[in-house]
Amino acid sequence: MSGSKSPVYIGAGSSDLAVTEALNIIENAEVISNHVVTAQRFAQLTGSTVTNASTEVDTTKYSALEYAQGTTASTGGSAKDYAQKVNGGISGATSDHSAKAWAVGGTGITDTASKGAAMEWAAKAENSTVDGTLYSALHYSAKASDAQT
Repeated sequence: MSGSKSPVYIGAGSSDLAVTEALNIIENAEVISNHVVTAQRFAQLTGSTVTNASTEVDTTKYSALEYAQGTTASTGGSAKDYAQKVNGGISGATSDHSAKAWAVGGTGITDTASKGAAMEWAAKAENSTVDGTLYSALHYSAKASDAQT
């Protein structure tokens, strides 16, 4: 195989076939261009669903970039939100919170009934509740130490 980047294989066969295929590519250049545009939209568009460039019909699907790091609510939340968002629930899934929020705290986790970040459950100050009812491991450890003296 040669190092050619030509979309037409020219290594063997008739020159008529090569010419015919090249003409087909030229004839279908607009269709090919529209497919390229649609593919780029599926890769990079954020903020809305992808529209097919050939038909101008909304596909009702989001791009890879939107699912990876976008903020459109109807996606159900991007991977980035699920990893690191701490200022509230995940975009599109507001009752869910990120791994970072569950680890170190954040809006909707810190000082919230029936919740609390791992860091709070481990080390919140003595006599301060984590979720409005229960205390941290540090609190219970301090109380146990006090009881022994």
